[in-house]
Amino acid sequence: MLVAGGMLPAEKEFLLGLREYCDESGALLIFDEVVTGFRLGLGGAQGYFGVKPDLTVLGKIIGGGLPIGAICGRREIMSHFDHTKYSIPDYAHHGGTFSGNALTLAAGLGTINVLENSPVYEHIDRLGKQTLERLNSIFESARFPAQATGLGSLFAIHMTSKKPLRDARGYLMCDHKQSEKLFTFLLDRDIFMLTPQMLHGCISYAHTEDDVNHLTSTIERYVNRFGDDEQKNPRA
Repeated sequence: MLVAGGMLPAEKEFLLGLREYCDESGALLIFDEVVTGFRLGLGGAQGYFGVKPDLTVLGKIIGGGLPIGAICGRREIMSHFDHTKYSIPDYAHHGGTFSGNALTLAAGLGTINVLENSPVYEHIDRLGKQTLERLNSIFESARFPAQATGLGSLFAIHMTSKKPLRDARGYLMCDHKQSEKLFTFLLDRDIFMLTPQMLHGCISYAHTEDDVNHLTSTIERYVNRFGDDEQKNPRA
């Protein structure tokens, strides 16, 4: 699970606390795994952290990138979508243009076969670890007010030196104007990061160590060029 979409990994103890609270109160624990589903392993974040939700939301990865989404969970909950068993108000209507689409499901099955039989996770997690370690080393060596966070093959860059960065409140205190400057600097050098104010990226099976080297060396050039100004006038 990721906080505020900013690639801030949740702590297992926090997720276990949510599980305990939901069990005590009777509330449903729902995991949004649109980003983490299949990326942190075939079991997603719940498999990675060992915390089982009541409902899970998944995105187009289950269709090999084709349009589809899914809600899944315990049988006694999902059965409320069955109009032959329940009627209003206990029946929950659900419909979808791509429900049961043969092409999408075939692409999804092909994706799962690749994930099960190729060293995908070994590759992307290794590059993800290298990316995080190199970026934080660059920031720390230059005393540049930034830090990289992430999990597995997911990473983000936050323009703040305050640690630990662990929640949405900390993310809001980051220097988003500086993030926009780095976004433009990278884009001009053929590197696209997701959203200017919240720099984050996802390493794929197609990426190589050369790609990681290009990313980290380009960011190092930015840090060396603008680092002195940031140290004189730090915002966060």
